[in-house]
Amino acid sequence: EQPGIDLILPDFTTIRDRLDDIEGIVLTHGHEDHIGGVPYLLRLKPDIPLIGSKLTLALIEAKLQEHRIRPYTLEVQEGQRERIGVFDCEFIAVNHSIPDALAVAIRTPAGMAVATGDFKMDQLPLDGRLTDLHAFARLSEEGIDLLLSDSTNAEVPGFVPP
Repeated sequence: EQPGIDLILPDFTTIRDRLDDIEGIVLTHGHEDHIGGVPYLLRLKPDIPLIGSKLTLALIEAKLQEHRIRPYTLEVQEGQRERIGVFDCEFIAVNHSIPDALAVAIRTPAGMAVATGDFKMDQLPLDGRLTDLHAFARLSEEGIDLLLSDSTNAEVPGFVPP
């Protein structure tokens, strides 16, 4: 909440010299705080592929049309695995306040990282789609070297309303 400020953009200075190293952008879900800066990054390098669920890609597509950017997109679903450069990415269903959210397990030559994206542990989601705890358990047995966990309102005690 920034009164009088309509747009906050990430500072891409730290990656500007390494844009050619980017194999793709994995979008975990379609909320503005996760997709809003993508068109501005793609202005710097428009051929970076975007990877995400059907709904997430549909939401970012509307933003990209405003900027007249048409990158390559790869639609993925829960349970799917895709090779993105040297990375083997596995997509996992998570529940969030927006449908079609995904976590991603990224297997690299150096080990495995898991990025949860925003999620919540709602056992009665409106869309019936639960966070796939079995997939997370399986990945933990395989060995997770880095967990990047994000959860909206994680600091609020109790339960998050639907």
